[in-house]
Amino acid sequence: MLKHTKLLGVTLAGLMLFSMETQAATTPVQLLEEKVKNLKDPQQASQVQKAIGICYLQGLSDYGCKKNLKKAEQWLTKATKYGDAETKFYLSITYFSLKKNTDKAADLLIESCKSGYSDACDLIEEAKKNLN
Repeated sequence: MLKHTKLLGVTLAGLMLFSMETQAATTPVQLLEEKVKNLKDPQQASQVQKAIGICYLQGLSDYGCKKNLKKAEQWLTKATKYGDAETKFYLSITYFSLKKNTDKAADLLIESCKSGYSDACDLIEEAKKNLN
């Protein structure tokens, strides 16, 4: 799951520098939360929402995110409107972590795997091995 921090880092790295130059109290994730409100392209907004959700899911403190599964759920749920298989994967992980909507989490995980997202397929295979 941490390999996707690179995507998040690319999204947030520039904002981190910008926030240090402009407003020391503003974190990169806070800047993204503000910027996403003005994005006109729904797919671009979905990608930013996904990045914010992953930040909260993983608790990436360098970007101003403490682990917060409720916020991760909120942002990833928004991102799934135009989301890809990766977004569905992270939302399923969030649901499993919250021990909430486990049937929906399983459905999202399977859907993500069927869409070709290998991390989802790997997790399903790992779960099957643990059941045997």
